[in-house]
Parts: sequence; structure tokens; C-alpha cells
Amino acid sequence: MARINTVNAVRLANSLTDLDRAPIAASDEETIFPLGLKQLGTECSALWICEIPGRKKKHMCLWALTDLEDLKRGCIIPHESIIADRVRPMINRRLVEDKEISPVVLCYRANRKISELLEYGRFGDLPDEDFEWHWGLRVWKVKDRETVERFQSAFREINRVYIADGHHRLAAALNTGIDDKWISTIYVPDDEMEIAPYHRLLALAGTVDFTGILDKLQVYFNISQVQGNLPYRPEKKNVFGFFIDHTWFRIELKPAFSEMNLPDACFLQDKVLNGIFGLKKSEDDCRLEVFSDTFWDQYIHRLSGSGHCAGFTLYPISSHELFTRADSNVLLPPKSTWIEPKVPLGALVHLKQGNNGRGRRG
Repeated sequence: MARINTVNAVRLANSLTDLDRAPIAASDEETIFPLGLKQLGTECSALWICEIPGRKKKHMCLWALTDLEDLKRGCIIPHESIIADRVRPMINRRLVEDKEISPVVLCYRANRKISELLEYGRFGDLPDEDFEWHWGLRVWKVKDRETVERFQSAFREINRVYIADGHHRLAAALNTGIDDKWISTIYVPDDEMEIAPYHRLLALAGTVDFTGILDKLQVYFNISQVQGNLPYRPEKKNVFGFFIDHTWFRIELKPAFSEMNLPDACFLQDKVLNGIFGLKKSEDDCRLEVFSDTFWDQYIHRLSGSGHCAGFTLYPISSHELFTRADSNVLLPPKSTWIEPKVPLGALVHLKQGNNGRGRRG
């Protein structure tokens, strides 16, 4: 079951004009809000229905606290591997900070009761003005005990939720060694989430045998040159774009390998990046860069500006496959999925309570 509690929300600024820079999309590397800001307004413990703008749509979700025991019990399921070196500094920050300024994002299979509660919580009410930001975030406060308990009851009926964003932050919260019971969370139903892939850029060292690389790829793929030599986004699973020597190719898995039914990111890592280019642990190899599809133009510019690199573009994994793989304990390589909604850093801030901000809630 998923166990949730109310968020002790605070506002760090009146609007974007109060920030020394605009909020940025939260990432595992950046969990510290820009210095010099003062806490404004008063705290308010409640559940919060959120409308978060994305690239293509506005996402309806719930901001709540998550019981970290759910992670220990196996109710919170990861889908990507983590990098241990990135967890350690997050543990240290979590020990000293009294606020959580970047909620993790958990997704779940759409649930009728929760969807109805999300609609009910907004019906007839205006968004809370204290938390309406210029960039489009709107929130509705759910404070009455009866509705809070209805949300809690509905979430207890969910057996599994899946980490969309925050694998490293959750690992850090679980390993602080203190009574760290709750973590700030955005809950998103799968029909409200959008998944984009991360594309790969590989720096090539020394003299490169371009023909030899294509020959090795032909073991696994049917290869064709892209008409007009235009940057290529795959149109379906098991198809990749491949860029090398200033030339774009469409490469599609041969039937014998597509029948292996591996996630595209896993096949690319195992058979190509490792098997052909020798990247055994891509997350530790400085030759590899990853670019979310949301930064497509920057990715193409980077590829075009370097003659000594190779690029691989991927098709996004579906939410159904993501959940199914996670249920089967199949972990994707780090940085395989970009999942929206993304919450700008510092937009939704939870003030911890108790001893050094970390005691149990009533």
C-alpha cells in the first residue's frame, strides 16, 4: 500500500521576480535552492492538488508526503540504476537541511477513486494564490480532515508506485541513519505522465574505423542511410538513429534480436555501447554524454560540431513497458527516461518538523 501524509508547505518567494534566477527543472545533481532567499508567508499543512505545466500538456497530480517505509517494504519500485557517488552528498545535505525543495516524483497506474478526488478537490475552488507562480503552476489546498482521509484511504489501495524522478534522493533518504520517516512527493497517474528518451553521444578516440563500426552494427541491425541526411528520431520501438562521420543512419533490430524483447536502452547499453565500444559502465565513462529529447536542438548542435563522435537516438519507452519491466526487476541504465511533469526547483517546498526537522508527524 502507498501511505501518504500532509505536506508542511512554505513559500520561498512571491513570484519569479523575487528569485535571483528562474526555477529550474529539479535534477538529482541540484537540490540546493539559490542562496539569499528568505522564507515568506506561513506554513500550512495540507495535501495539495497540483496542475503542473509541461511541454505538451498540463499535468494533474497530488503533492503529499510519502512514508519511507514503503520503500523498505518494496512498495516503491525503481526503474533505473543509481550511481552510488551521487547518493553520498545527498545524504549529507539531507542531514543538515530543514526544507525539502525538490519533491521526488512517483507514478502509479491510474486509479478511478484518486482521479475523482483530484477533480472533487478542485471543484468550485480557486487555486491557492500564495502558490500560484508566473510560470503556470497552480495548486489547490486540501485541508479538511475528511477529504485528506479519503485520499489516504484511496492510496492505501495501491500496491505499487514507481519512481519517475528521484531515484538518488530516495536512496539518500533511506540511508541517513536517522529517524527520516517522510519525503516530499508528487504523485502522478500514468495517464498524466509523459516519457521522453535520453539520447547518447559517444566521444571517439584515436583513429576511427567507420566501416568496421558499421560492419559490427550489421550483426544486430538492418542499416539504411537517412534520406537527405537529416537528424533522425526513431518512430517506433527497436529502431534507433545512428550518427557517425557526419552521416545519419536508421538502424532497426533484426527479428532475431527484437524477439529478445529487451528495452531499447538496455540493448543499446549491452550489445552496442559495451559490446562494440567497450563502455562497461556507461555512467562512469567520461566518453559518454546523455541528452534528454527535450534538449534535441542542443544535442544535434553538439553532434554536428564534433567530427569525432557517434550518436544514438532512441524511441521513448511506454508507461506500460516501464511498469512491467520494473515489476520484473529489470533496471534501465541511468538516464534512460525523462518523465514529466518536472517540478521547478524551489517551487514546492516542504518544511520538515520535529528534531532538526525530521521528527514523526502526528
